[in-house]
Amino acid sequence: MSSKVIIGIFNPGASPADNGRTVHALKLAGSLVAAGAEVKVLFEGEGTKWIPRFVNRTDDSHPFVKHYGAAFDAVREHVHTCSMCTIRFDTREACEAADISILAEGHNHVDLTPWILDGWQVINF
Repeated sequence: MSSKVIIGIFNPGASPADNGRTVHALKLAGSLVAAGAEVKVLFEGEGTKWIPRFVNRTDDSHPFVKHYGAAFDAVREHVHTCSMCTIRFDTREACEAADISILAEGHNHVDLTPWILDGWQVINF
């Protein structure tokens, strides 16, 4: 397995299955970081909707977000979002306010080609 991994989170968190995929992605990212891998957690598509939920947690946040927020916090420095997707799903302000890295510019999607050619493995949730 590559020691350079991009974990893509596309799901919007609209169902218990989405919640499960997200926590598994975050836990995998944390385990890989702890094992010394280079990791990028890339929120794309409706997955960008997770960012405001995790960065704006309060005592009355959804139980899933409150319970698994620490998994997000543990990998936050590795979190990135797609420029086009933050615009399309109205999460750009939240990402910028939280100082989350936005990859690509304007209405462009992230191009994974350079990373893949550099040996990065991509896993999508």
